[in-house]
Amino acid sequence: FCVFPARYAKEQGDKQLLDFTARQPEIYSRYLQDKDDKLWYHSYWIRLKSHYPVSKLYWGRGNGWVMCALPMILDHIGPDHPEHQKIRGILQDTAQALLKYQREDGTFATVLNMPGKTYRELSATALIAAGLLHGVRCGYLDKCCLQPGIKAFRSVAESITTNDNGVFLPEISGSTIPLPLFSYLGYKLTPRAKNVAYGIAAAVFAAIEYDIYIK
Repeated sequence: FCVFPARYAKEQGDKQLLDFTARQPEIYSRYLQDKDDKLWYHSYWIRLKSHYPVSKLYWGRGNGWVMCALPMILDHIGPDHPEHQKIRGILQDTAQALLKYQREDGTFATVLNMPGKTYRELSATALIAAGLLHGVRCGYLDKCCLQPGIKAFRSVAESITTNDNGVFLPEISGSTIPLPLFSYLGYKLTPRAKNVAYGIAAAVFAAIEYDIYIK
């Protein structure tokens, strides 16, 4: 939600919009980030006055979007903005929380904290890789995040297949919504496909950051 407004506000010199944008990560964190685990829930349900799912289930791609977006927001608001350090702290907490759930092969699961019970998901992995590499490059994250970011990107790159029909990025889960009942099964049973647009975009973000790193 904040990436485009932050970029537009910076380019247009719109301080009011930039300030509004810079306040959003803390508001989102207050409602969606678990206070103990520091990972993010899928949504907030006003009627329940609670995050959802209510149980501790953390959707991989949603957390990946947070990781990919926060460094971009920091880039656009600049280091002197009053919200900069607060957003940076949210990014650091999220990164450290995610690293606990990186699988041996470098990927992340579609439900992060159930890596052995749900499938690996490459759009989430690519988004997390992009955020880790971007964060380290710009000094928002500690260098300990570099190798996990590289490992995550390489796991995505190595999963790409080619044949006479083209190039394919597999293991991208379909559109995912929080279900009123059986939220865990809603994540687990979401089918996977190849070359879904948002998965390709995630891989491009990660590839850009990796390309900057190797150069």
